[in-house]
Amino acid sequence: MASIPYDRTLSLGNLVPLQKIKDLMDIAEIEKPQEFAAQRLRNLTESSHKMKMIALEMENMNISWDDQKQLTGEIEKLKKSMSKAAIELASETIACQNKLFDLIESQRQKRMSAMIESPLDYALSKVKQFPFSSDSMTFDVQYFRNEDSKEGVRAHSATVSSYVHGKVKFGSKIDS
Repeated sequence: MASIPYDRTLSLGNLVPLQKIKDLMDIAEIEKPQEFAAQRLRNLTESSHKMKMIALEMENMNISWDDQKQLTGEIEKLKKSMSKAAIELASETIACQNKLFDLIESQRQKRMSAMIESPLDYALSKVKQFPFSSDSMTFDVQYFRNEDSKEGVRAHSATVSSYVHGKVKFGSKIDS
């Protein structure tokens, strides 16, 4: 289990019944195959963006066409892997959601007690960090270096433009 699924009834200082924790762990276990499939697709997509940037840099450096053609072939293999990973993610998502609906339906609604005063003495308590689902966010970051020469400015704008175009192209109708 990578992280504890978010549940609005969990709050610091409340007593949490063990059954509630077990229910959340069951949910996390059901979500695990979907999370792995999503992570695989994210990794492949990130690799694809990096390979496209490398191909663009090779083109800008006037690397031989044979080497560029070989890299393009590897990028095409990567795209096929991305396609398979996307299909796998879709099927895992459907299976996961069906299992989740069944599990949540079988778990009766449990209400957490809301006490006016917490049973914990915060002055004597040690805070221990646990991974929550909000802590498992991944970011796609690209570093761009800007140079001061005429060619550098043109190359910088082309690099930023191609990166943004690659990110936005799939989700919108942008024609090159």
